[in-house]
Amino acid sequence: MYLKKILFSGLFFVAFAAQAETVDGWEIQAQVPQVHQNFLETIDMETYTGDTVLKEITHEPAEGFVYVTVDLKINRNSNEGELFDSSLLTLKTPQKTYTRLPREKDFLHDYNIPSFPYLKVKKGSHNGTFLFEIPATENQNLQLRYKETKLDVTQ
Repeated sequence: MYLKKILFSGLFFVAFAAQAETVDGWEIQAQVPQVHQNFLETIDMETYTGDTVLKEITHEPAEGFVYVTVDLKINRNSNEGELFDSSLLTLKTPQKTYTRLPREKDFLHDYNIPSFPYLKVKKGSHNGTFLFEIPATENQNLQLRYKETKLDVTQ
């Protein structure tokens, strides 16, 4: 038996932008990008003797990097128009453009945080979190983009 307690380095859940951007018929609402030094999970584990011990598991970015999370909601009721391709959502810094971490490196499910699907979708409502890893020196003036459209996020 174990219980999970999760801590994040920084506030994780914040309000979505009040106004959705529309790209290719998709209404897109994005959260302000949140910067995290690490993710820490504390698990209460029961040993074979019945004692409870705490075990900490930490996910840390590569040295000199930080994690950035972005919650995204999309919606389209029509079958017409282009598919929403989550691989086209990028995080732009003044120096470079970054794509989300690949599925193999996405550990958000370990923390019961729903990742945005790694799929192309035709219609409906979808939401989830994107995980990026960027240099710590570039964590200011972040812009979220879908294709070439800058998405408005509330600061």
